[in-house]
Amino acid sequence: MRSKYVTKQRKIILDYLNENPHKTISAKTLYEELIRRNCKIGKATVYRHIQALSSEGYLQHVSNDSEGEKYNYIKDPCECNNHWHLKCVKCGEFIHLDCGITSDFYNHVRDGHNFLIDLSSSVLSGTCDKCR
Repeated sequence: MRSKYVTKQRKIILDYLNENPHKTISAKTLYEELIRRNCKIGKATVYRHIQALSSEGYLQHVSNDSEGEKYNYIKDPCECNNHWHLKCVKCGEFIHLDCGITSDFYNHVRDGHNFLIDLSSSVLSGTCDKCR
């Protein structure tokens, strides 16, 4: 899944995403944040990299609103396809949920309801402890 090389612009974007791993972000917001940091990067470049990172599994599409499509950063896409996710509807925090009870529920839905859940896009929305 890794790109063959990392451009300066891709590194700028990945550095930002690594610094803000739980932040839900749109391409527009990412571009504005990078410009605020005085990064030399074009809007079209940010949008292209967002699409590439999404295709590679490093960004997970979580919603769409007036700012456009919003994404969460996935540091290790291979690992992220095997568990559930929680997303706070107030602050946007994105939590990776990997515990035994989720496996029990997954198996129950698969066996009891003949339905296979796609864990790569499993996001449960709610309110985090800080926002409650």
